[in-house]
Amino acid sequence: MIQSRLGVFCLSLAVAGAACTGQNETPTFGSVTTVGTGDQWISSTSCTEQGHALVNEAIMASQNIEFGRAWGLSQAALMIDPTCTAAKITQAAIASDFGSEFPDLGSQVSRLDNLSGAPMTDAEAAWMDILQSEEWMTTCAEVAADFPQEGLFHWCAITPDLEGIEALKTFAMEFSGLAAPAYNMLAYGYGQAMWGLEDEDEATSREYLALYSEVYSGPNAFDSRAELLAQFGDIENALEAQLGAIDRGGNTTYGRNAQIYSRKNDEEDMRKAVVDAIDELMEAIASEEEQREVINASVSEEVSMCLSNMTPCSHMSRDDYADLVSGIDWIEGSARDIDVTFNDDMSGAIALHIQEGAYMTDEGRVRYSTRVSSVWNLTSGTPRMVHANYAPMGGSGIPASQ
Repeated sequence: MIQSRLGVFCLSLAVAGAACTGQNETPTFGSVTTVGTGDQWISSTSCTEQGHALVNEAIMASQNIEFGRAWGLSQAALMIDPTCTAAKITQAAIASDFGSEFPDLGSQVSRLDNLSGAPMTDAEAAWMDILQSEEWMTTCAEVAADFPQEGLFHWCAITPDLEGIEALKTFAMEFSGLAAPAYNMLAYGYGQAMWGLEDEDEATSREYLALYSEVYSGPNAFDSRAELLAQFGDIENALEAQLGAIDRGGNTTYGRNAQIYSRKNDEEDMRKAVVDAIDELMEAIASEEEQREVINASVSEEVSMCLSNMTPCSHMSRDDYADLVSGIDWIEGSARDIDVTFNDDMSGAIALHIQEGAYMTDEGRVRYSTRVSSVWNLTSGTPRMVHANYAPMGGSGIPASQ
């Protein structure tokens, strides 16, 4: 997952990234923020030692777009240390400021206002200044010069351009214990030609994914690995990585992409399922009992139809559609030249085909021949038709009287 908005929160340059295999031993909270290097996002706080550690881990989580986890970690810090100002600033930074357009929504401004007069270190006060600044990136750069040991301020001063690409590399070297989001951003930068890079570079992107996976094991590490692998065409491993994200972060946040990768991984099977559904709808057309069974299996509960009798398009229930079709004395029906195209996330498909057959009227046998375009919902396990348009070609359409 990648954060597209810079925003006022100085942590928002981060993106969640590549899959993580971890070090020899998986870190307690998913990162190696202070393991071996002593690097910290903010080294001086008004918190107890335990609260301070939790705040740093909360910041690391937010850098990886794991805001729910960041909120939980900051809340844990406040449970053991109610006076931990850095935890309160973290929560203000995570909260939204919708500005003058929606002044009653978002709690960032009120949270920052409530911290007025609270005991805080110089570093905490500098963080407050950044969050309240209208030129926050400039303020980040100024504050970083005054606090050379604070990774947080150096990070938020990085600009989203070619100079920023080099700054990310420098940050990863100078704050190696905090390098995870830098590796992650570099993986996206090279993988998607971001930040002024002109061309995608899969090999370099994969290198940074590998580096990132060595130092972070949070759910969005797996989520972004999946996203980039899917972009590179490696759908099978993308699905595996996305399942890792679900394992660590839950289905609610990470399940949708798993469904997408699963459908992409089964693209030919899904194509065949749509073709089979169209074939079965036509093959069952002469048997009312079989026809209703197939319609129940292949048509959405609500469907829009533009029928070939030149009447206006209409919305109808599945039962209404079944009644309409069964009201015609069909003799035979078949579909040919079926072509299926999927949308980007494989949640739907458009099928084009020619439909032929015959039905009886009081005047005798009528040849039926139409061009059909149909839209299919693929999110319910089996393809469900939600719309169809029928245009006569050479033969008759569905009789208007029916």
